[in-house]
Amino acid sequence: MQFEPLYDKIIAKEIKQPVLPAGNRRRNIHPGNCKRKPFLAEVIAAGDGMLTKDGKVIQLKVKPGDK
Repeated sequence: MQFEPLYDKIIAKEIKQPVLPAGNRRRNIHPGNCKRKPFLAEVIAAGDGMLTKDGKVIQLKVKPGDK
């Protein structure tokens, strides 16, 4: 089944990042214990863009294959 995103929507696939052992982790101090973890994803498909009130289409800055 093929998916086709509409307008300004995208379809992305998360890229799993390897978990490093405790000794190899960088010791970064995050304020307030960050609960959201950053993730990396690859764009699989992207819509045509956002439709304005004037009827013009604003193109998306991402394209399939971008990370």
